[in-house]
Amino acid sequence: MKKYEKILIFRVNSSSLLLYGLIVFHALAIVAVALTGLLISIQILLDFVIIVSLYFYSQKEFYNKNGIRLRYSSSYGWAISINNSEFIPLTLLPSTVISSYLLVLHFKTDKSKKKTIFIVSDSMNKTDFRKLLVTLKITGLSDTEI
Repeated sequence: MKKYEKILIFRVNSSSLLLYGLIVFHALAIVAVALTGLLISIQILLDFVIIVSLYFYSQKEFYNKNGIRLRYSSSYGWAISINNSEFIPLTLLPSTVISSYLLVLHFKTDKSKKKTIFIVSDSMNKTDFRKLLVTLKITGLSDTEI
């Protein structure tokens, strides 16, 4: 590592906007099932599957008590830490989507297939979210492999 290199660490917490989005999309799915002409028993089964899906997605998003940390340094690139584990180097994929309110982070680690993390603007303070977006844009997504 360079002697005076700046290392950026971004802490990502739970997002209430993401929770509301999950609830709205699952509610729309339940309404869509109700509007179909399926037998009532099949509708009940599909509604149960949708409710279980909502439960598991909300657990995955909101019981990550220690959050996610992303680290960037110009020497080592990007790394991720989940639940205060050690930082693992990652490769950002070009399918990552960056907008002013939402970041859809697509990445691979050495040990995993493609993974996705949704980072909504309310999951970080505004300054850090903006700094993360700018860092992603400046570093480019094509040369982030470690």
